[in-house]
Amino acid sequence: MFREWINDRLDKADVVTKRELPRIKEEYETQSTRIDRGLDSLTAAGKREYAGLKNRYESWEARQERLEKQASQPETAQQTQTRMLGENVNLTTARASEMTDLYGRFIDYVRTNRKNWAPEDWAQASVVLTRLNQRYEKVRDLIDVDDRLRIRSWQAEFRTLEQAKKTKEAVSEK
Repeated sequence: MFREWINDRLDKADVVTKRELPRIKEEYETQSTRIDRGLDSLTAAGKREYAGLKNRYESWEARQERLEKQASQPETAQQTQTRMLGENVNLTTARASEMTDLYGRFIDYVRTNRKNWAPEDWAQASVVLTRLNQRYEKVRDLIDVDDRLRIRSWQAEFRTLEQAKKTKEAVSEK
């Protein structure tokens, strides 16, 4: 059961969102605490397998925390945003009339570069999209309907491309 849980969580969630990680950590702690209580009843092979699974999880968790930290660092996030949008923009003050252009540049950058991206790149792009989305929510009512539809389709396209990459990597690892 623990083996299946580890395989399921780690294979499906190469890069998890910030809100998912605490739940996964809590589930891991619950599962591993239960096994730790009965550790004496495991065979030598079972103990080795359990140790290996714990190491795999701990490496994965450390990687998730490192990715989140890298993607959330203000300087790194701003540099990534500037690279992806093609200019240094303060998204907190971007005008409604600029949003379509900013999303368009963002999705063009993603389409062009995504094939060579590592999980860190996807995490950074997700942070940029989150910033765009935060501003979009504040100025949405000032954007005409056609542009809102275009922006929503680009938001969905990004998530689809991101998920397709995760799925491709998961399939190729098996």
